[in-house]
Amino acid sequence: MADLRNTRKRFAAASVVLIVIIILSGLYLATPIGASNADLNSELKQTNKELEIKEQRVAPLRGLPEKLVKTNEDITSFYRHRLPERQSDVSEELGKLATAENITLSDVKYENFDTDIPSLRAVVVEAQLSGEYSHLAKFINAVERDKMFLIVDGLSLEDQKSDQKGANTVRLTLRFGTCLRPANLAAAEPEKPAAEDSDQTPEKPARKAAVSPKASAPKPVTGAKKK
Repeated sequence: MADLRNTRKRFAAASVVLIVIIILSGLYLATPIGASNADLNSELKQTNKELEIKEQRVAPLRGLPEKLVKTNEDITSFYRHRLPERQSDVSEELGKLATAENITLSDVKYENFDTDIPSLRAVVVEAQLSGEYSHLAKFINAVERDKMFLIVDGLSLEDQKSDQKGANTVRLTLRFGTCLRPANLAAAEPEKPAAEDSDQTPEKPARKAAVSPKASAPKPVTGAKKK
């Protein structure tokens, strides 16, 4: 009889515990304690937006090693094809342009300066020009559009005269700048055709040596026929 009472008490206690659990579960489903679906969706949208912003910031860095290689190649090509190696190259180019535009070039002066790039030197050129106004304008335009990198820095009018035909002869001082490319740049340029020619040159004596024994072989035979 005592065992039955204890069993009933335990069953009643277990029933109370189950009822409490059911009530709490119903309350949780009706009023969830955690974040709602709307809050979760809003948080997800915010996270996606931050991800897009970070991807946009990182986009320029994608393929950076390839971009650096391409940039170095472009810089080397610019140095090799557009920068003079010596001051005499600048004088030669200016002489060609002056002759083409029928003007007189004289009193050319050069000044060299160091730059932030150790292997590159800046050059400031100052020259006296004289000729008709239209020819001088064409010369300045040609200098700015020339393949050699030349930047017109300034000019000053020295004199202006008019002849009997009405042509205006102008004398002015032109000042412009450029840079001298590194001296070792040309040496670093690969010369594949020269290497191929050097490889083929030693083969010529070997071919002659291979033919000469065959050419000397018939001599004893001809002598035998004569006997």
